[in-house]
Amino acid sequence: MTLVAPGRGTRPSREPALRNITRDRLAMLTRQIVRAVMPGLPDDSELSGLVSEAIMAFVDAEGSCALASQRVEASMRDLGGRLAEANTPPDRVNEAFDSIHAAVQRGLQMTLGSSVSGHVVLRLREGIAAYLAQLQVHLNHGWTERQRAGALRAEQLKHLHATIFRGGSRLDHALELSGLDPTDEFTALVSVRDPLPPRIRHDPDVLAGNDLREALVPAAAGWSAHLREHVTRQVVVGPPAGLQRIAESLELTRRAALLLRESTAHDDRTIVPCTDLLGPLLLGGNRYLAELLVTKHLGSLSALGPERRVHLGEMLLVWLETGQPVAAVARALGLAPQTAHSRAQALRKIFGDDLDDPSSRLELILALRAVLPEWSSLPRP
Repeated sequence: MTLVAPGRGTRPSREPALRNITRDRLAMLTRQIVRAVMPGLPDDSELSGLVSEAIMAFVDAEGSCALASQRVEASMRDLGGRLAEANTPPDRVNEAFDSIHAAVQRGLQMTLGSSVSGHVVLRLREGIAAYLAQLQVHLNHGWTERQRAGALRAEQLKHLHATIFRGGSRLDHALELSGLDPTDEFTALVSVRDPLPPRIRHDPDVLAGNDLREALVPAAAGWSAHLREHVTRQVVVGPPAGLQRIAESLELTRRAALLLRESTAHDDRTIVPCTDLLGPLLLGGNRYLAELLVTKHLGSLSALGPERRVHLGEMLLVWLETGQPVAAVARALGLAPQTAHSRAQALRKIFGDDLDDPSSRLELILALRAVLPEWSSLPRP
């Protein structure tokens, strides 16, 4: 959109009067313009430098609007883009340029000095008006381009979000349109029951879905502390993944959150790594497989009393997963050494060579992961 039209037919000649202006007077004019325009625009630390650049371009070009505006065109377009990002409305920009024009006209005689007057000043005033109009055109172009780019990017990101969170089939195409780097890693975050905190979902670095319990947060190390600071209800944190594979990580994290939601076992952690639930996740996809593994390997433990089988099962799982000696397992479980050794002997008697066979050990771990929550939840005499 065009906020103002540039002046037409005004072609100031080169003005020798500009050659003798001192740097101190130009600096004073810069400060006067900045003071006038700041109430109308968002704070911009580069504004003073840009005003000075525009003034010097006009002076160096000896009043040539075409040469001076060409020199600062890129800077003005960039400022317009920054104003668009700050959601500065067009009428605020118009008001700012009115303030600039008034400030320049007020300060012109002071800048030129008392020796310059008459038709020279009038000609400069006309040239400055044309120059400001052209600068505003450059700024407006930058504002419009950034507005359009922002609207397009928002639409492209919306499409990417839908593709990831709803399982769309054209993820590569959505990534290409979004302009995001496919190798950028994110971490899926899924709340077990409650919506995620707004401070996380509304963070500009976060990709948030329509479900208030889900978001993709940057995998950068600093986000771990950010989560611990703001998350107060239980969430599952998925494995980091690039955007090309983040949908798979999200689906795995959703399943982990569902396991915790439906589990009868209590887990009081606020942040639960998805990797802590790999066993249940692996078996959760096929309950029949879990039952087969339990039947194949844990029949002897199932036949024991509720308390005895839980004690032996917990010890066996830690023993198999850590690969540590019995004394270290005892310390990990808070058991007396004699108790741990007694249970280890009982386990060796029940499982025999299976405790040394890699395939059997893996199946035992999976079976125990599947059934121990259920055993632990049963009442004990």
